[in-house]
Formats: sequence, C-alpha cells, structure tokens
Amino acid sequence: MSCQRTAYLDPPNPLYTLFCPPFSRATPEASLQEATERQWEWHCVDGTSEWLLVVDDDEVGEEEEEIEGKEKKIKGKIIGGACWHVYDRDPREVVLKMEDEKEGEGGGKEGDEAAAAGGMKCYWWPEEGRKREMADHVMGQYMKARGERMVRACLLLEILFVHPSHRRRGAGSLLVEWGVRKADEMGVEAFVEATDDGMPLYAKYGFRKTDDIVLKGELEGMDDDLRKLGRELEWKGHYMWRPVGGRWVEGETRVPWKEME
Repeated sequence: MSCQRTAYLDPPNPLYTLFCPPFSRATPEASLQEATERQWEWHCVDGTSEWLLVVDDDEVGEEEEEIEGKEKKIKGKIIGGACWHVYDRDPREVVLKMEDEKEGEGGGKEGDEAAAAGGMKCYWWPEEGRKREMADHVMGQYMKARGERMVRACLLLEILFVHPSHRRRGAGSLLVEWGVRKADEMGVEAFVEATDDGMPLYAKYGFRKTDDIVLKGELEGMDDDLRKLGRELEWKGHYMWRPVGGRWVEGETRVPWKEME
C-alpha cells in the first residue's frame, strides 16, 4: 500500500484522495493502515477482484517489503500493482448482490438504488462538517457513470500504479497484459478510466477513448473549507474501452451503452 500511495501522489491523483483520504484517522500513517485493511477486506468479499503485484527481487535489505496472503508470502520490493475486476455477467448485478450482503451499509431502498447505479457511500471519510457529503457527491458521479457504461460481462482495470523510480521499464505493460489476455480468453470487453499519462499505455493494448470524465466538487452553500476540498477532489480523465479481442472497425464498432440508446 505504501508503493501505491507514493505512485498516486506523484503526480497527485484526486481519486486516490477520494478512496484513501490522509485524514480518515488521527495520523497519515494510521489513515494508510485503515485504507490497507479496507482494500484487503473489499478484495476478500468482492469475488471479482484480482490483485497483481510486480516485485523487484534484486531490491531487498532495508527496503524489503513483505505481503502476506492466505497462501503465500512475497519478498522483495514492490514496484507496481493492479486490481482487475473480472465480471462474468452484468456488473450491476454483482454490485447489488454485494450491497444486499452488507449489514447497515447496503440494506434498504436507498442502498439498493445506489447499487443499481453503481453507487458507493464513502463511509471511511470523517463526518466532520460536510466532508463526507462532498466525498459522497463526487463518488456518486464516478460510480454512476460506470453503471451506465458497464452493462454486460467485462473486465475493469480499477487500479494500476507503478513506483515513480521504476516507471517506463515495463511494469505497467505486465499489469495490463494480464487483463487483456484474460478478457480475450473470456471473449469479453474491457474498461479503464485513464489519466492523460496512462492513455498511451492502454492504447497500445487496444483500448480506445470513448468519453471524457469530469468529476465536480460542487455543492450548494459551500464555505471556503468545503470549496477547497471540492477543488482537491475534482478530477478529469478519460473512459477507455477495449472491444472483444481488441478489434475496432472504424465507422462500424459501437460502444455497448450507445447500442442501447
């Protein structure tokens, strides 16, 4: 998780702040620990997530890191990682099932409606002032757009990071290759929400830009502190889609959500 934090802070990525706010606990390190435990919990209950790590075996000693899983221990310096979600059916059905299984967070009509739209509440954010309200507002925009686009079996590259000192050395390609091979084996499409810096890598593996993403941190009646937080959470990126087999025919291939219009 420390490698992930370093990667997403260079350059700063507002989505990392949304999912892993440095002030969710008393200290930044405690906040990092909370985010680490939460990501592991999500992975354990999700059923669709596949975590991949790129490890440099030559960088050990004082910088050695260890990740303990249920079956194995990996030693070496983690230089990159990714989380792919593998959906064998409409992802919205999976989200609804997960929400129904949560106690106190997904139950009831409000939780079901949020899940149907691909929603998520930022329960890990502090309730101080209107911070959580702002986080929920931005998260709602982010997840709703997924629910509108991911409408059948597919793969989603949700997280990809490479340590700044190890970029442009092939780690990112390894992480993307795993997912596109899996998508081709299953005969399904794939999605990623890309930054400007990430677009060339994904394009290399058959992803095409379909839409721009603009997440706005705006609420009614904002004070200066909330307005500042809103600016920090605003994010601009790009939806990228890889058709089945990476086959794109100019003028003929249509993205799935437009086929439904």
